[in-house]
Amino acid sequence: MNSGFTSRYHNLAIVFSTYMIIFSLSWRNLVTILPGITIINFFAIITTILWILKILYTKNVNSPTIFHILYFLLSIWVVITVPWAIQYEYFRPINTAVGFVLTFGIVFIIWDTYNKKWHLQGALQSFIFGSSLIIMGLFSAFFQGNVSVGAARYQTFIIANYIPLYLVTGSLFATYLLSDDGVVCRVKVFRYINYIFIPASIVGVFLTGSRQGFIMMGVLFIYLLYTIGIKWPTKIHQFLITLPLFIYIVYIIVPDENITRVATISPDLIEQGLNNRLDRWIASYETLLQYPYTGTGIGTNRHILEKTIGEYVTTHNSFLRLGHETGIVGLLLFTFCFYLAFRYSISQKNSIFCLMVLAGLLILNIFNDWHNRPELWIILNFIIVLYHMENNERTYRNLNHETS
Repeated sequence: MNSGFTSRYHNLAIVFSTYMIIFSLSWRNLVTILPGITIINFFAIITTILWILKILYTKNVNSPTIFHILYFLLSIWVVITVPWAIQYEYFRPINTAVGFVLTFGIVFIIWDTYNKKWHLQGALQSFIFGSSLIIMGLFSAFFQGNVSVGAARYQTFIIANYIPLYLVTGSLFATYLLSDDGVVCRVKVFRYINYIFIPASIVGVFLTGSRQGFIMMGVLFIYLLYTIGIKWPTKIHQFLITLPLFIYIVYIIVPDENITRVATISPDLIEQGLNNRLDRWIASYETLLQYPYTGTGIGTNRHILEKTIGEYVTTHNSFLRLGHETGIVGLLLFTFCFYLAFRYSISQKNSIFCLMVLAGLLILNIFNDWHNRPELWIILNFIIVLYHMENNERTYRNLNHETS
C-alpha cells in the first residue's frame, strides 16, 4: 500500500514540477489564484507539498551534485548580502533573495524526482508549450499592429530582449526531441508542434528586433545543421533548398526596421557602445573593485548605476552585476556553476546539444541580466539531469553486458 501511495505522489510531483516550468515561462505572474498567490506560486506550493510527502514515505533523497551545492551556497550568500542592501531599497533585495532560495528548491526537486528519460523530455516539451504562448502573443501583436518597443519591435507579456531565451532555447529543445528516441518524442502531436515551433520561433525573434536573439540564432542554426547531417543525412539537401525560401518569407513578413536593426549589428554596436552597455559594465566593474568582498548587496544595481553614470538602469551583464552586488564570492560561485555545466556538457553523449544550450545561455548572460531568473537555473539543471541519466543508462548497460 505504501509503495503505491508513494509512487503515485512521486509521479504527481514530477507532473506539477513540469507544470511549474510551463507557467513560469509564459504566464509568469499574470494569473492570480488567490490574493498574493499567483499561478506559478500555486504550482510551486503543490509541488513542494507532494515532494515532502514523497520524502516522508521513501525517506530517500538524491544526493546533490557539486552544481547544486554551489547554487545553494550562492543562494545563501545572496541572503547574507541583504542587510547592507536595504539601505538603498527595502523590498527589491528581499524579494530577489527569496527568489533565489525558492528557485533552488524547485531546481532540487526536479533533480530529485526526474529519474526517467521521459520525465526530462516531458519538461523540455513543457518548455516548448510555454514558449508557444509567447509566439502566439507576438504574432497577435504583429497582426494587430501593436508595436511595443522602438519603431517596429514587438513584445508580449514578456519584454522583447527576454523573449529570445524562450524561443531559441525552445527551438534547441524541439530539435533535440525531434532527433531523439523516447516516449515523449514518439507522440505525433508533439512532433508536429515541434516542427512548427522552430520556424515560428525564428520569425518571432526577428519580430522582437533583439540583437542578442539574432546572435543566439547562430547557435540554433549550427545545431540544426549538425542534427540534420547526423540524424537525417538524406534530408540535408531538402533543408538547404527550403532555407532560402524560408529566409525570403522572413524578409517579407518582418518589418524593414527590424531587418535593418539586426543586419547592421556590428557598426551600430561599435558606434553606440553596445547600446551604452560598456558604460554600465565599466561602472559595475569599478564598483566591484570598491567592494570586492561584500559587494553593495543584492538588488542594488540600479541605485549604484544611478549614482555612478546618472541612469536608473541595470548592468545588462549577469556576471558583472552579480559581482558588484555580491562581491567576488558571488561572482566565483556563479561562474563555477557555468563551468560545471560546461564540464557536464562535454562529458555526455548529447554534448553538442548541451553545449549549444549553454552557449545560448552564456550569450544572454553577457548582454542581459538573467542571474536571478528561474529559467536560467532550471535549464542549467536540465543539463545536469541529462548527464546523470545517461551515466545511469551506461552503467546499467555495462552491468548487463558483464553478467550476460
